[in-house]
Amino acid sequence: MKQPNTSAHEDSPTYQPCPVQIGEARPLFQWDDVDPLSDFHRLKLALDILPDEQILIALENKRGHGRNDYPVTAMWRAYIAGIVFQHPSTESLVRELKRNKDLLSICGFDPLPRQAEPQHRVVDDSDEGAVIEVLPAPLYCSVPNGWNFSRFYQQVEEVDKETGLVSEMMETLREELKELLPDFAERMGYDGKAIDSHSTGQAKREIDKTSDPDADWDKHKTVSVDTQGKKRTKTKTWFGYRAASLAAELAGGSPANAILL
Repeated sequence: MKQPNTSAHEDSPTYQPCPVQIGEARPLFQWDDVDPLSDFHRLKLALDILPDEQILIALENKRGHGRNDYPVTAMWRAYIAGIVFQHPSTESLVRELKRNKDLLSICGFDPLPRQAEPQHRVVDDSDEGAVIEVLPAPLYCSVPNGWNFSRFYQQVEEVDKETGLVSEMMETLREELKELLPDFAERMGYDGKAIDSHSTGQAKREIDKTSDPDADWDKHKTVSVDTQGKKRTKTKTWFGYRAASLAAELAGGSPANAILL
């Protein structure tokens, strides 16, 4: 950059050097840019950035010629919304969809009640003979219920086991970050949380299994030093699962991977 010529004025009694303004280095990603955004804005950011085209195609193929009461794309977007909005359960997400028409529209569901196909039956009339009677078509809610979501989650898991597309989505996003940040993932941090099961963990005598056979007993130890300098060990025991651990890049705070332990 060309430097200004100030040598002619340095001997002047009124000369004062101009302070140099040094711009503050700003990280590429800052949580302050995201935190003030509304939940809807965050959801739209996630839906726009996720490379999920092949996942949606695979889910459509898996559904095949089955019932299409709730479109695959709408179900997938609701699935992502449950994560962005941090719903603790499927039932919580369903309640949100029922009371929030804007969320229904963003996901792609019809906010109006849907009408089923009319049913027909043959009625034997003594005067006119057999008559076809059209039964009134019932209305049903446009919001999927918990069973619909459970079935969809199962299909997502099946697609990932068969194709690996869902797991590869994180890898794709990570590679894109590496192009923007050459030193990405040089310093990493990990964190996770235990997930308690609704089961008591006590095996039933008849089957010698708990009511949640996929869960197991586990424990976590933490060590600290009290004010007297004595080491204290605290052990937490639970029956359930080890939560999905999140790996994050420490310099920018961007997630790098999610691992189910």
